[in-house]
Amino acid sequence: MSEEANDKSSNDPTGFWQRRQMCLMSKHGFPRTRTKGPSRVQGLRTGDQVCAVVPKGSKAGTYLGRVAIRARGSFNVTTRWGLITDIAARFCCRLQMRDGYLYQKGGSRAQFDGIIG
Repeated sequence: MSEEANDKSSNDPTGFWQRRQMCLMSKHGFPRTRTKGPSRVQGLRTGDQVCAVVPKGSKAGTYLGRVAIRARGSFNVTTRWGLITDIAARFCCRLQMRDGYLYQKGGSRAQFDGIIG
């Protein structure tokens, strides 16, 4: 049985005990970088089209654009007119999942009153 296991590991290009590398290691075997961050936060991924309605504060308004996620729960929304930083996840509603295509960003508030209200 051990011969078969050894034979399988030598013939298999991925190896018998392959594991995903979580971070880079130093020459002594200690981790020297951090692990990759989460790919989804609050159900959103980078590249999703969102409508963010911020009711109050310095960033109050309605924004429509592409989201860039952060692990801490606040997002960047790239609209037609520029980058809006630190939008909380609770204000974002996904309109379309990222699918590899590029779509026109933004628009006037009048165009999106049907979506928001």
